[in-house]
Amino acid sequence: GERWAEELYIDTVCALQGVTRELLSSIEDRLVREETAERFLEAAHECFKTDPHPLADVVYAKLRETMPDVPAVRFSNGDLWLDNLIVRDKQMAGVIDFENAGFSDPIYEFLLPFFVSPGLRDRGIEERYCERMGFDAGMLRWYRGLEYFDTWHWVKVTEEPFVHYTAENLQAALESWLNES
Repeated sequence: GERWAEELYIDTVCALQGVTRELLSSIEDRLVREETAERFLEAAHECFKTDPHPLADVVYAKLRETMPDVPAVRFSNGDLWLDNLIVRDKQMAGVIDFENAGFSDPIYEFLLPFFVSPGLRDRGIEERYCERMGFDAGMLRWYRGLEYFDTWHWVKVTEEPFVHYTAENLQAALESWLNES
């Protein structure tokens, strides 16, 4: 983890999230609908209504009860995987994969690489992003719970692991998340 790469990621995400609806007005009809943290939470919970799981009910209730005042949606390419960033000579050369572009929860979008690559956590990157954007870094823990819950629902629906996450290790992660509360 080199500091320049961390700063480049934060700079790039902040620049993307600074793109306004007005700037995209000519293509707004081609963007995916708004994705809010609440919508992610409710969609995940809906999945467990048809195939209930006691842990899902507890996690949903905890996420609902502790839901922070989340930020307004912002623009994103909809897929902030590190593989979608093209870097050349320590400079951003491009961002690719705008298939799912739209306006979504900025923190949820930002945290994707930290979710799929946990080794990126605990280096202060998330906190620096929050500080730069004016978000309360205290919300990060809540968002991690939401990401585990949303991914568990996705794994359940697709019956396939997501990167290195299986239903079993997502359940264990959610139990740990609950115990840390």
